[in-house]
Amino acid sequence: MKGLRSLLAAVLAAVLVLQTPGPGAFAALAEPTGPNAGKPIIPILGPVPAPLAIDPASPVNGPQTPPAPPLDSREAPLPETLSKEKPVTPATTPQTTPGVTLQSLFATYEQRQAEIAAALAHPSSPEEARGAAAPLFVGKESKPDPVDLTAPVPETPTKANLPKTSDGQANLRSPEWWSRIQSLPSSFKWGFTPAWTINGMSQEVQAVALPLFSAALFGVETTILMTGVGYLMRIVGAWAGSSLMARFNPKWVNVAALALLVAAGMPIPIAAAWHASKAVMLGIFYANAVIQGLVYGVNRGVGENLLARLLIGKDKPQDLELGLNVAYQCVEICCLIMSYKVAVPLLHAVGGNMMMVLSSIGIGIASVFYAFLKFREPWATPAPNGTASPGTDEPASKLGIQDYMPYAFFRFMHFMVYGVLATVWALTVFSADSAAGTMIGLYDGGSWLLSLLASIALLPDKKLGRRGWTVIGGVSAIAFVWSSLLNIPILTFALGGVLGGAITINSNKWMAYYSENLSQNKYRNLSKLMMTASILAMLPIFIAVSLARISPTVAAVLSMHNILLGANIYITLAAAIMIALQLRSTKA
Repeated sequence: MKGLRSLLAAVLAAVLVLQTPGPGAFAALAEPTGPNAGKPIIPILGPVPAPLAIDPASPVNGPQTPPAPPLDSREAPLPETLSKEKPVTPATTPQTTPGVTLQSLFATYEQRQAEIAAALAHPSSPEEARGAAAPLFVGKESKPDPVDLTAPVPETPTKANLPKTSDGQANLRSPEWWSRIQSLPSSFKWGFTPAWTINGMSQEVQAVALPLFSAALFGVETTILMTGVGYLMRIVGAWAGSSLMARFNPKWVNVAALALLVAAGMPIPIAAAWHASKAVMLGIFYANAVIQGLVYGVNRGVGENLLARLLIGKDKPQDLELGLNVAYQCVEICCLIMSYKVAVPLLHAVGGNMMMVLSSIGIGIASVFYAFLKFREPWATPAPNGTASPGTDEPASKLGIQDYMPYAFFRFMHFMVYGVLATVWALTVFSADSAAGTMIGLYDGGSWLLSLLASIALLPDKKLGRRGWTVIGGVSAIAFVWSSLLNIPILTFALGGVLGGAITINSNKWMAYYSENLSQNKYRNLSKLMMTASILAMLPIFIAVSLARISPTVAAVLSMHNILLGANIYITLAAAIMIALQLRSTKA
């Protein structure tokens, strides 16, 4: 391009030198005879045409110099007859147009090049791009540019207008939401998500099979006591897991917890195959309940939250929220299929012993996926004095009760639906055993649907934010619990689906917010505190329901209807306080 510009400058300079008249030049070169008699000529170029009217505002010509001044008074005047003759205006060419200087031509050239570059960077259509790419000067003597600007422009958008991935690379085909999902770390997409899904499916089998298995062997009362022991051990597991993950790599602590769960599941089928006594089987079942609670606290209570942050990084809360929504889609849909279509039919087909073996194998496979995770945020141990490690300093802003209460409330509601309301309502309100499974299914279905809509950017997230979604979740919880008094199952099931989706969206939003505003150590400790608060809030209701179902004496004094009414008031007050705190908060 620089060579073309130099050649063009030389040609234009030569033409202008030939066209510039000196004193008396036109008179000396006037043609003596013929149709152009008396008109000044220039050798080779022929007669000089009359001046043309040039619009100075024309975008093509650009700023123009004024017409040449009249001939010097010292030059010989033209004959009178010729001076009265009407001037003839021949066809104009760029080479003979007066008033065009070398400076104006280069100004036009630079302007045209800028227009070409702008049109090629942001073309509104392929035709415009091809027109913009046409060469500025076309003639017999012009040489092709090294880059063929006249080539057809592809129909695809330019890279300048495309959404960028986290690495700054433009994606040529994908929409923005898909590009964001693709930009998530590979270790999260292909390690954490499958591990969480396989682990969730395998534990779902045990959650369905073990209560049926234990109730058939020991009765409903024993199953309820085992469930209560499991809830208490979740708190112990969360505290133990947080402490261990402060001293050892969280990935290996999580893997060890799952390996322990595999080991706890295998004695049940082995003891049953050897026809162990009922007392031995009872002890094995209680040991399994204890270990299940501990592992739940380590894995679901602390490990999954902390590992997701370490895989994506503290500085990308939006990616963490998106990643959790994507993972929830896989977990929820697979657990729905497992609980509705696989678990119970498989239990009847192969028996409880083989179910425990298959479930333990699945948990073992999940632990292998967890073992190969790679962190983006380095794992940091606490400093000796208890402060945060280097690189994990606390932010200037502090979080208050209005920030911590939402996650604890929604975790509490999750435990209430699974551990109390689904079963109690099915047996006492709807008088149908199948209603419990239907409620859980729609609850999980709502969780899956809203996490899917959040992943593909179809929720009004920017308008609602954390505060708006917290209010929606609180209102849906109130509507859900009071709808049971209307005895309209379909309404309660539908509100359960809304609540499930709201709990998932809120949990992911608040965990991403905590990750952004808390150091790694504070974030890990927060997970155990949230687990503790949510289970302690649920335990009084669980104990009251359990005693009423086990003891006729308690049931005579404390009816199930009164227990559920008290639970509704309890949930409504907690939701109202949470909503009020959110509306008063200055944080979006």
